[in-house]
Amino acid sequence: MTEEEKVQLAALTKRVFEGEELAGQLKELHDHLKAKDRRAILPAPADNLATLYLYSCNLNNTRKKKCFKRQIFASAEDCLAHVRIGDGYGDGILDGEDHEIRIKLVFEEKPWMLKFQSAILSQVAYTSSSKRPKYAEELKNSGDDTTESLYEVLISDEAIESFPQTLALPLKRVVKYDYQHFYDVNKTNNSPDCDIFADSVSMSSLFVETVSITSAERRIQMIENYSHEFFHGKNAEVAHIKDKAKCSSYEEKDVNNQLYLSRHVHEAFDGINTVPTNTPWFAIHVLSYDENKVDCPKIGPDAIVESPFIKRQRCNVSICFYNEFYARDYAKYLRNDSTQLDATTYCMDLYFEDAKKAKYYLDWKEQKTRLKWEGRN
Repeated sequence: MTEEEKVQLAALTKRVFEGEELAGQLKELHDHLKAKDRRAILPAPADNLATLYLYSCNLNNTRKKKCFKRQIFASAEDCLAHVRIGDGYGDGILDGEDHEIRIKLVFEEKPWMLKFQSAILSQVAYTSSSKRPKYAEELKNSGDDTTESLYEVLISDEAIESFPQTLALPLKRVVKYDYQHFYDVNKTNNSPDCDIFADSVSMSSLFVETVSITSAERRIQMIENYSHEFFHGKNAEVAHIKDKAKCSSYEEKDVNNQLYLSRHVHEAFDGINTVPTNTPWFAIHVLSYDENKVDCPKIGPDAIVESPFIKRQRCNVSICFYNEFYARDYAKYLRNDSTQLDATTYCMDLYFEDAKKAKYYLDWKEQKTRLKWEGRN
């Protein structure tokens, strides 16, 4: 809403209480707001004001948590949350100081507000118990003395209120689309605090780095059959093994921290858009690795060996699925040279420039994944 529209709205509110041209002015404002935003909802007439229920809180140390903000927007949409237009709180879910997320949403019915509160409490409890980073040793090795307590997810300044809606502040639904808009704006402004891949990139392939899979050097870091349906007319996505938000600048660019996956399998690996919520459907366990380098194997008759002199270190891994259901659903997409070990486990070789570094990243990812599985069992 522009400043001019706010002035018009305030003037209308004054005329309403003075009894001037109520019906005509309300219709004019209603039509204008609907044209500007189809989710805008005018409040009830002055003699029968609706009761609104407000939920607000600060979520400390959450902006670096993978997909945390996206999940809040999803819960807000599911629980029919609204934001008051002109309240100065944007979409009702904003970035605060010190990597916190601030929430201020209103609901037309109390049960929906309580359901949203339960969703937030559940998300915080699950994140704190199952996703809390065990950073102590990693930070020590990197020379960073930041303590692990900095990353604990906490709720502060929680408040629940009820109040009558006024004509001065119409309502607007909060939906997941608002989150994508938030990301687009921050990306355009090149904000250093933008939640990038750690929070939003997996929502859309527009923001994921992709690479061609015609080269042999890429195919040897793929767990999928390069010719299956998910790659028809598409490149592979660069999937960071260690979460990008947890990486140093060096780790973020390290090719040993990358796999090349299809969109569908990438989401399953990271637990994006999955059920149970945010639960990866498979983990990769390192069985063994060789420090001696071998010639890069040529996977597929059409593979292009960009440099015949490049050698790689072999890393023997097992693909461990969450349960038999997901194993049946996804095993058909694995490379043809994979070997089934049991109902949920498949084995294959991957090749990296430095297999020891790759093992570090894969071990890190497996630990996080299994913690999430334990939280669901």
